[in-house]
Amino acid sequence: MIVLRGLVVSLGVFAIAYLGASLAVAALCRILTLERLRPLLYAFRTAPLWIATLLVGGFTIPAFLSLEPRTDHEFIGWFAWMAAAFGTAMLASGSVRSLRACLATWRFQRGLLRNGRQERIIAGQRVHEFPDPGALMLVTGLWRPAVLISTAALELLDEGELEAAVRHELAHADHVDNLKKLVLRFCAFPFFRALDARWLEEAEMAADDSAARDQSTALDLASALLKMARHRSSIGLPELSLTLVSGPGVALDARVNRLLSAPFPRARTHRPVWLAVLPLAVLLLAHYGWLLARAHQLSELLIR
Repeated sequence: MIVLRGLVVSLGVFAIAYLGASLAVAALCRILTLERLRPLLYAFRTAPLWIATLLVGGFTIPAFLSLEPRTDHEFIGWFAWMAAAFGTAMLASGSVRSLRACLATWRFQRGLLRNGRQERIIAGQRVHEFPDPGALMLVTGLWRPAVLISTAALELLDEGELEAAVRHELAHADHVDNLKKLVLRFCAFPFFRALDARWLEEAEMAADDSAARDQSTALDLASALLKMARHRSSIGLPELSLTLVSGPGVALDARVNRLLSAPFPRARTHRPVWLAVLPLAVLLLAHYGWLLARAHQLSELLIR
């Protein structure tokens, strides 16, 4: 019974924390402009998942294990059962969505590689060619991302444009953007579609920054974007993939204008998230015992 009680408390706290944090993030998105959130956009978007996980793993479970009386006669109230059921449904649905996305991506990648014509070395990277009448270049996969390019794209782009485009896709792999998309798939929330779309735009611009090393490569990449957009492939893509040309035409125009107008060398500002989190972590550790006691009191209120 005590194991069941601990499981109900943990799932209930996760559900309440995740829902509350998600609603808070959605409300902040309406108050703040997404441009102001740009440096920490992904961290802001995934904050509800990490907050709920921290509260359960860092406080609720340790408090329950250390302070909960070892008795099997404590009553579990209906609200605790409902919260636990909601938490179970959230975790189960997120796991199913993530598994489906992984399987669809694996099948798509395996099918293209099986039907691929040959491998090429472009910008020092092994690129897999596949037959398709439309122009398409993408990086797909999680642990071993593969860069795939259609025959039409190879014929369409010149050498400089190909190298710039491949470096763009390699930047997505270096930034583990497909893995980030998987996390977003796991913690999907109804009010976050605009935030998800904006993060994807930022991920594309970050990959553009990595690929455009100087004015010449920026021009090559801009030219590749325009050519690929005019001859875009109609093939259905899996969710855990990133193409050279994605999103609406407005976003594409913004990327091209940015590549053509930005000065070089481009200044890159790095703002490590840990600099903002470190003071909070020190504060939590300094009062950890007191926080565990409060966490146990709250879990007692939840379970009644």
